[in-house]
Amino acid sequence: SLKFPVIEKMEEAVVIGKVEKLYFKENGLRAVIKTPNHNKLIASFKKQEPIKIGDTLEIEGFLIPLPKKVYPTFYDVEMKNRFLSISGYISARSYIVIKQEFSLLEKARSYTLKTLDTFHNQNYKGVAIALLLGDKGNIKPEVYMQFKTAGLAHILAISGLHMSITIILFFGIFWKLLSLTPLCLIYNTKRIAAIIGMLFGLFYLSLSSFPVSGIRSFIMVSLLFSSFIFERGASGIRALCIALFVILLFSPEEVLFPSFGLSFSAVLCLLYCYNFKLKINGYKGRIVNSGLSVLLSSLLITLTSLPFVVHHFNYVHFYGALFNVIAIPFLAIIVMPLAKFNILTGGLIATAFEFSIGILF
Repeated sequence: SLKFPVIEKMEEAVVIGKVEKLYFKENGLRAVIKTPNHNKLIASFKKQEPIKIGDTLEIEGFLIPLPKKVYPTFYDVEMKNRFLSISGYISARSYIVIKQEFSLLEKARSYTLKTLDTFHNQNYKGVAIALLLGDKGNIKPEVYMQFKTAGLAHILAISGLHMSITIILFFGIFWKLLSLTPLCLIYNTKRIAAIIGMLFGLFYLSLSSFPVSGIRSFIMVSLLFSSFIFERGASGIRALCIALFVILLFSPEEVLFPSFGLSFSAVLCLLYCYNFKLKINGYKGRIVNSGLSVLLSSLLITLTSLPFVVHHFNYVHFYGALFNVIAIPFLAIIVMPLAKFNILTGGLIATAFEFSIGILF
């Protein structure tokens, strides 16, 4: 097994490790494996091998160091990987499966991926996996660049939209089911359903491997639901500050990476734009105020995230606000509900889900 923390040069080696993540590529497969000394390696295979998350592999191949920055202002892949305990790469020449192990999370991930088996377009499938699990490794670089250029790359990360839909969906389902039982005569079933919804949100967070945006959104949504359970006033700003404190307490290095600044700056804008209204009464007033709120929040989010985007990625997307005005409501109302119901129905509405993703393109 691997005995050193960071790979400094190319050399031949035999590595034993457990598969934690899989990225299916057109020309092969990539796997993140964890070695017995808790270091991680990214193993690359020349074809799509029948490897599953949870397998313990013995891999023979060439160790490759992490790539260095070619220019001082470029994104530092090496630093990011080191914070993730990734020591380097191994180009697999051969491997054997020593042990197979499936936890509840791995079974849930496998089931989620299985519901997408009927997808005909692999580009759409890669986007669907990112929307459901936050795993962008299956998206082709040119497809990801399309989202990035349009200022829509943020929808591929687990965020408040994904988390709130998950918690609210299961809250609504269990509230209706519990209201049909005798429990509704004894207990407050709405509170019980809220707790169940939060537990499903925590499970979804662990399913997506605890991304920063997912942790932030889970803490915020859970605090808002907790205020409802305990009948206390809710404050979005307070929830955001608590989420910020928790993330910096346990992972202070996250402040160096793009997702931290982009996630918190976007939510801060949304919280301040939420109460923006014009003095127009009636049904027309609600439509006008909703449209202006979406437009203003998209514009301010684009402007607020601009310094982070320029600093980390060295580019500017001028049409991001316009595309977000169209894409975000469509994603919230059509795509994400279809994604959740596709999982609940075992992939029966995969065609409709794939068609909705196709519209995003």
